[in-house]
This record gives sequence, C-alpha cells and structure tokens, in this order.
Amino acid sequence: MDKTYYAVSYNSETGIPNWVSWHLGTADIGSTPRQDDFRADDALPATWYHVSDISYTGSGFDRGHSCPSNDRTISVPANSSTFLMTNMSPQAPNLNQ
Repeated sequence: MDKTYYAVSYNSETGIPNWVSWHLGTADIGSTPRQDDFRADDALPATWYHVSDISYTGSGFDRGHSCPSNDRTISVPANSSTFLMTNMSPQAPNLNQ
C-alpha cells in the first residue's frame, strides 16, 4: 500500500505489517511536532480486520512504529501518516520506549 510518505505490505491475518519501506532524506525532516493521532487505516478493504487504537488497551504492548514518527517531521500530514495502525506492530514497552 502506498501511504505517500512510506510503503507498507500489510498482513490482514496478523493485523501487522509484513514490512514497511521508506526513504529518509533531508527533505523528510523538519520541525513538525509528534501528532499522536493513532487511528485505524480506513484504506483497508472492509472485509479485513481494522486494528484500532483501543486494540492495544490492556494488552501490555506498546504501539510500535515501523516507519518512525521522527522520520516524517516535514509536515503535519507526513507525521500523522505514521500513526496509522497499519504502520504499527506490538512492542514490549522496554523495547519501544
């Protein structure tokens, strides 16, 4: 899936990305603050499970970015795109933080 600021191969069975790929250059880095707007990816087919922000509630896992938020600080749309749940994988808090 082309997410404009990165590409993702999303696994509908596991609910996490198979892989995420992005280019990192000086044009991708700016001063936009972290958006923290975690949300389901509405671009997924309707028949696929849509992981949402509350899917992690009480799980003991953090929502771990594949394409990091800090790699997309050139604009609000760029940074916000990294908070789609199709860009997240469960991570142990001591690894993610």
